Amino acid sequence: MRCPRPLLAIVSLVALCTFISLLNSRASIASGGDDKPTQDQQADADHQVAKTEKKRTDANAAQADITRLERQLAESYLDRGLRLCDEGEAGRGSLWMARALTVSQRPIDN
Repeated sequence: MRCPRPLLAIVSLVALCTFISLLNSRASIASGGDDKPTQDQQADADHQVAKTEKKRTDANAAQADITRLERQLAESYLDRGLRLCDEGEAGRGSLWMARALTVSQRPIDN
């Protein structure tokens, strides 16, 4: 299919390319004309990476502590349930053992 106005299409294409080139040059001037990061920018980026890694490490340590504490809680509930069953209170003891199972079966968020 032929373009009904080829000259208009060519002029529009040249105008669009000129506009894009102008935008690129203005962006380059606004950023200082150099796309390489400065030493300060690189230091800031490195600092941000280090902070992110520290947060991730802290979060992993906190999750490990939570898991350990939940396990201790489940063991405590189980011990209480077994003690109550030994004392003849099977109903209450069973409830405490069920509670231990609910604590130990909680999903772990990653």
